[in-house]
Amino acid sequence: MEKRNILLLIICFLLLTTIPVSIVEAQSKAITTDGAKIYEAEDASTLSAAIIATEHVGYTGTGFVDYKPNQPGGYIEWIVDVPIAGDYVLEFNYASGASENRPAEIKVNGDTVEPNLAFNPTGAWNNWEQTKTVANLKAGENVIRATATGSSGGANIDHLKLYYDSNYFDEVLESEDAKGFGTIVATEHVGYTGLGFVDYKPNQPGGYLEWTVDVPASGEYALQFRYGNGSAENRAAEVKVNGNVVEPNLAFNPTGAWDNWLTTQTAVSLKAGKNIIRATATGSSGGANIDNLRVYYAFDELFEAEDVVSSSGTIVATEHVGYTGLGFVDYKPNQPGGYLEWTVDVPDTGRYALQFRYGNGSAENRPAEIKVNRDVIKSNLAFNPTGAWDNWQLTKTTVMLKAGKNVIRATATGASGGANIDHLRVLSSNMIQENVDPLAKLIQVVEVSDIVNKFMLEELARKGLLIEGEPAQTQVEKRAEEVTIKSAKAVTANIVLVTLDGAFKEFDVNDIRIVAPKNDWQALKPDLTDYLVIKEAAVGRNKEGNTVIVYKLADDLDQEARLNTKKLAPEVIMDKDMAKEAALNIVSWQMDHGGWTKHMEEKYKTRWDGKAERTEQFGPNGEELGSIDNGATITQMRFIAKVYRETKIPKLKKSFLKGLDFLFTMQYETGGFPQVYPKRARPDEIIYYSNYVTYNDNAMINVLNMFDDILNHEFPFDSDLVDQDYLDKISISMEKGVDYILKSQVKIDGKLTAWCAQHDPKTYEPLPARVFEHTSISGSESVGIVKFLMDRPNQTPEIQRAVNGALRWFEEAKIEGVKYIRNDPAKKFFYEDPNSNTWYRFYDIETMKPIFSGMDGIIRHDLRKIEEERQYGYSWAGSYPQALLDVVNSIGYYGNGRVYAKVVKTNSENMNGIKLKDGDVKLLNKLDLDKFENMIQGK
Repeated sequence: MEKRNILLLIICFLLLTTIPVSIVEAQSKAITTDGAKIYEAEDASTLSAAIIATEHVGYTGTGFVDYKPNQPGGYIEWIVDVPIAGDYVLEFNYASGASENRPAEIKVNGDTVEPNLAFNPTGAWNNWEQTKTVANLKAGENVIRATATGSSGGANIDHLKLYYDSNYFDEVLESEDAKGFGTIVATEHVGYTGLGFVDYKPNQPGGYLEWTVDVPASGEYALQFRYGNGSAENRAAEVKVNGNVVEPNLAFNPTGAWDNWLTTQTAVSLKAGKNIIRATATGSSGGANIDNLRVYYAFDELFEAEDVVSSSGTIVATEHVGYTGLGFVDYKPNQPGGYLEWTVDVPDTGRYALQFRYGNGSAENRPAEIKVNRDVIKSNLAFNPTGAWDNWQLTKTTVMLKAGKNVIRATATGASGGANIDHLRVLSSNMIQENVDPLAKLIQVVEVSDIVNKFMLEELARKGLLIEGEPAQTQVEKRAEEVTIKSAKAVTANIVLVTLDGAFKEFDVNDIRIVAPKNDWQALKPDLTDYLVIKEAAVGRNKEGNTVIVYKLADDLDQEARLNTKKLAPEVIMDKDMAKEAALNIVSWQMDHGGWTKHMEEKYKTRWDGKAERTEQFGPNGEELGSIDNGATITQMRFIAKVYRETKIPKLKKSFLKGLDFLFTMQYETGGFPQVYPKRARPDEIIYYSNYVTYNDNAMINVLNMFDDILNHEFPFDSDLVDQDYLDKISISMEKGVDYILKSQVKIDGKLTAWCAQHDPKTYEPLPARVFEHTSISGSESVGIVKFLMDRPNQTPEIQRAVNGALRWFEEAKIEGVKYIRNDPAKKFFYEDPNSNTWYRFYDIETMKPIFSGMDGIIRHDLRKIEEERQYGYSWAGSYPQALLDVVNSIGYYGNGRVYAKVVKTNSENMNGIKLKDGDVKLLNKLDLDKFENMIQGK
């Protein structure tokens, strides 16, 4: 009996280890180790055409799974459980004593994530190695299936190791969910994500936002803040991580409007687990509006091809221009087998992009096999023709890299060898770039006569502007350390002449590009990287012998050598039901005259009950006062316009037009706008200043900027909201407003300077406001006025004189090398700082001394001599016009479709070794040759 039992046990054991197993689905058992979960293959929930075996040693658990029979179709299926949704690494421990790759299709919840994951030979069936991929898993249970796709079936699988892909950490933290001090949650500026944004209130330094972020692994991360800043100045913030300052003054530069959202970011080191991130406003006027904080893993490193650790069948070369580093690598001889090998050290295991910059002047694809740590990741990565050997483009593939050193090899597999490789760039997968290099496509070089016909060329030569043939350098005696762009002229709609102030015997036309700004004027951050397509170019000279480049554009410019561009409407992120409710709430508070008031934001979040006071300001006879102070009325109108654009609710349109009528009514005949309407107080009362024309806090400029957007049909006024009758009224109002601005500019000894914060509506004279706000010239309010004047499409001589006078005054009033600290506990307030410039809020018109004043109304010139409450309770200085001056002194006004010639490379070099000035920029102007337009060849 005992022998029979033993025999039965042996038979059962043999059956279990040799017969394919099919188990009813149940969650696979997992062992947790070092934050990862190991799911043994023998404990998988389902096996098909596979057996559990033990004959090859070195496995974990109680055995491994062998795909039997050796043919495609068998699979192993695990049911795994993860706590949070996200990208996870699926790492298979396997062995393959076969001589060929035995790939597998990997599916997650029925979707294929890897059609043929490589299971390359490991040398022996008891030699266990790993292969991995990344998949997105949902929180809770997920089904993972590995199906053999090779003709000989699959490799032996020991286990599946599952862990969170720290390399792909990417999380957005909404500001309204953060802890805050000196901040409020707001919703009046649309375009935010989540349920709102955070406004630093009051407008002074010291307020902060604090987020807690839980990251899976230690490493370098990017902190990217999405923000809006409608002021004229940078509203910087100190960024701390776990109590340590990582960025003392991260820039939050102007975005042009409070509902124009941009990003700013910095790189930081985060520890595994929870980290506290704090952003504290350091600007004298507080912080920008913060929409959200994005935290993401950020690895980005460039490896030059000439610096590889190993290579074969290749040479380092330099004959084709446009490469980075010291050269590029050419596969020589032109046959398969040559390789380049880099060692790349990454901080975390995960998914990365390998991005190759290459040139291929042949007519065929020159593919390469990509290996990572000896495993073939891509058997034939395409390196398609680029049109020329010096036309550099990008190709990429995504791979798994382990933490630490990885060996990456690119082996030419094409019959004619490989493409020329400039460099390899390794990026974390959430930073993968598109396969586009804006400067990659080289410009076709032709003869001057191929672009311009002989009649036009004769006229240009007669004027000394363009002569065919490259210059002889001896013609020009000028010597300089760098050559700059002397002029950029549009001869016709698509032909541009760029003249240098030096001569080159040979010139690379790719060194200069024709560009347009990416950002609008209000942002004061041009970002000249919007490259216009150039079809062809030629090189000649002018009568002085200087080099002239002729560029033919793919697109036409207008008659003023400008791009016919219109700002694209931003993507509207809006819960329409919530927005409709919010807009109708605001409409309910609109007063009978059509205006709204300030400091009512919280009340505007609810519907008016018909009884509550709709304003906190009243006229002498109890009249309800509407206001444009602190953005009042304009903020509400812009919001209503945005919601109407999306919902077309008639009540919103009616409310908006009623608001326009209010603005027309409050405007004085002379063109100025007071702070409130109807009139506030009697002339002998201290608060009568509200009836003066008000530039303070950009009150009047906010109105005119909105009018400008309406007239130009800019978002959100690009709908049927305003008809032609109202457009005509707005045009008249604008003309009157500009006229008032020009007439109210303060003159000193006949010289135009800037403006006071308030002016008399009839005489244009500067006037005081509150007891501590004296008649003066304002270093703050004048900035918005100058930006507005510079943005006028018709730059009359009067406007030009006004702008030049104000800019000159800004330079004269500048306190160089000084920084103002508003809430300085040491009460010094002004400190030496070579990287800062400061302007006072108020300047004495007669002496140009700074004005500081307390509640006693006495003018003092030392901030420390007024009472403490006013020292800290008011913004007395700032870097107000700095961003404006930086732009003016570099490229000037850049709105209205302006185009520039810009030095983007410095490959050209003359006989004396002199190169172009890197980054040099020149505005493109029209060359008055209209009568020769019909002479241009229509190419």
